[in-house]
Amino acid sequence: MSNPSYQPKSFSTEPLQFGKSLHIGWKPVEPATEELHMAARIQHQQCVAIHRAIIERYSYRRLKGYTNAIGRPYEQFRRIMRGDAVLHLRDLAEAKLHFGDALNLNVPALGVSQ
Repeated sequence: MSNPSYQPKSFSTEPLQFGKSLHIGWKPVEPATEELHMAARIQHQQCVAIHRAIIERYSYRRLKGYTNAIGRPYEQFRRIMRGDAVLHLRDLAEAKLHFGDALNLNVPALGVSQ
């Protein structure tokens, strides 16, 4: 189970851009949190991909349109997309099933040093 106080965006130097802009800054990796840091970067990239698919399909009421279509609470998914909560594999599967080929979840190589 995930740590409820873990906020993926906290590893970024640009937390307001988490899930929006693909290239954001990251804080230095600390050995004690290396896995969480990498998980945050992966979540960020996946959220960017989902965000782009949402914009493409739902130009009006974007995230609300998506959450209504998949039957998820808006606030819950908004927290995930902002990096305030953890993205789960179920969320990725749900997005892929909804968007199909319009959603590319392949992410560029992730380096840990920055």
